[in-house]
Amino acid sequence: MPGRPDMQMMLPELEPWHRWLLGGLFGAFVLELVLAMTPLPVYSLAWFNFGAGFEPWQPLTRFLVQGASRQSVFNVLLSLMVLYFMLPALSGAFSRRQLGFAALAGAVGATALPLLADAVGLNVLAPALGWQSLVMVLPVLFGLHRPDADVFLVVFPMKARWFLWGGLVIALLMLLAERSLSGWESLGVWLGAVGWYHLLGPGRRKRELRAKAANIERELSRFQVLEGGRSKPQGRQTPDDTVH
Repeated sequence: MPGRPDMQMMLPELEPWHRWLLGGLFGAFVLELVLAMTPLPVYSLAWFNFGAGFEPWQPLTRFLVQGASRQSVFNVLLSLMVLYFMLPALSGAFSRRQLGFAALAGAVGATALPLLADAVGLNVLAPALGWQSLVMVLPVLFGLHRPDADVFLVVFPMKARWFLWGGLVIALLMLLAERSLSGWESLGVWLGAVGWYHLLGPGRRKRELRAKAANIERELSRFQVLEGGRSKPQGRQTPDDTVH
């Protein structure tokens, strides 16, 4: 009989900062939708390709706007739902500081890779905007940290490692569907999160501990066990007997 899943899709217990983050992101999106109905140039903050209105600040400001469309509403609500379930699942394994650095690494990857692709002319002319791609950092971290954990999604349990490799497959499919700034973003987030985990995060600590364990094992193998003495069937020790 299968064991109980390590992570189930039930109402999680949110920490105060989780609530503030979710409420802040949702409130900012509602404010954006209101401002989009005014003459303000809200979407000048989006990231445009080279030669199509690119400005140096856009790779940063594009996270502030999500888009005013039905698709944007769906994407934002889905991303908030992922945050709602994944943040509590990771709170015991990663500190708030670590999650922040992982998100930063994902943002760096989501910026550097599209910039490079745009510089060599691989992108179609389509602007990038929104923070939703950064949400991929959380399931990737969960898949890296607990790859064998059972996760109960809807009806079927699955291994957490599928969060990791499934994220990569989705990123590649999105890139194949549209070679744009947004298409490269998801792959950049995946690479940034995996790179942070192995180079600076818990993966580095695990690697250091394994190296220490290997060194200890090598040191122990250098010792030789010496016999404690020699005994004679009927006898007693003579001056020539050597005792260690």
